[in-house]
Parts: sequence; structure tokens; C-alpha cells
Amino acid sequence: FVDKELAPYVQQRTAYRSMRQQNQLDPSSYNNPGNLEDRKWAGGVGLYAMKRDGQTLTDKDGKKFKTKPFTIFDSPEMGYRALARVLINGYIGKTFEEAVKKFAPSVENKTEPYMNTLVQQVGVKDKNEKITQNNVKQVMKAITKHENEENLRSYYTDKHVEDGYNLAIKFPDVPENTSFQDLKNNL
Repeated sequence: FVDKELAPYVQQRTAYRSMRQQNQLDPSSYNNPGNLEDRKWAGGVGLYAMKRDGQTLTDKDGKKFKTKPFTIFDSPEMGYRALARVLINGYIGKTFEEAVKKFAPSVENKTEPYMNTLVQQVGVKDKNEKITQNNVKQVMKAITKHENEENLRSYYTDKHVEDGYNLAIKFPDVPENTSFQDLKNNL
């Protein structure tokens, strides 16, 4: 049984899941510039990298991590909205080193190159500089550069970043079944 209001959303997620299983989705269709794991995001319409679902990874200190698949967003703007919310809620005030270790833990990523990409792209002096409200958009762009292959980097535009950031500021808390179409007239 599915609530009538959620039925279109569930159908859309099911359609994306089916297309993904049949390898019919191009990576740009994921609209997830930060490779954010599934959290029932607004604009989320499906999942990819299903083999990650429930994997347990252990870092060098013995800490265990459960992985989740990544979210497919209905638009690049909603992918950037989610990334902006993550950064605003959990990373402002953290150093670039602290942020990378949390956002991209070494159990899954090469943190030193990741950190170097962010520091260089954002234009800060070193990894001990802090993420601030003033540099969040640059951090979003740097994450996009590091998380995506060259051919996808050109898919994501400065306008996507700007619109996603503005949506995150203007609509900090929206239900998961909210689409870009629902919000775009209020940008």
C-alpha cells in the first residue's frame, strides 16, 4: 500500500531503479555532484552503486563504517542543494583536513589528494583553513571536480551550483518527495 501523495514519487524511484539495473542511465543522469549517500533527500528519485548497500568497511584505526548506495537526484540543482545542506549543517567551522576526513574517509578515499584538490580549488592557504559560509560554493565546485570524471565536470555548471546553494538557503527543510519543479518557481 502506498500513500496517494507518494505514489508518483515511488513510481519514479522504481522506474529509475529499473533503468539503472538495465544500465540505461548515463552517469550524468545521477545529478549527484558530491556522490552523496542515500538519506531520503528532497529531489531524490532513485539509487545507484547498489553494491555499496550495507557493506562494512574498517579504517586503519579499526573504526567500522556501513556504506549506502548513492542518491539519484531529479536535477543537478537538487543534487547541489543536498550538497550545500550537508556542508552548511556539518562542515562550516571545520578545517579542510577535518572536513575531508569526515566527508571522504580514508577507508573509501585517498584523503590527501582529495584535501589538496579542495585547498587548491577553493584558493585557501592550506588544509588548516576553515570552511565558511563565504566559501561553501567554492567547496561545492571543488568537491564536484574531485568526485567526478572529466566528462561529467562539464555537465555541472556554475548556475547549477548557484541555484542549488540558493535552494539550500531558501528551503533548508523540505520533504523528501519535493522535486526541483516544486521549488524552481521560488528561486
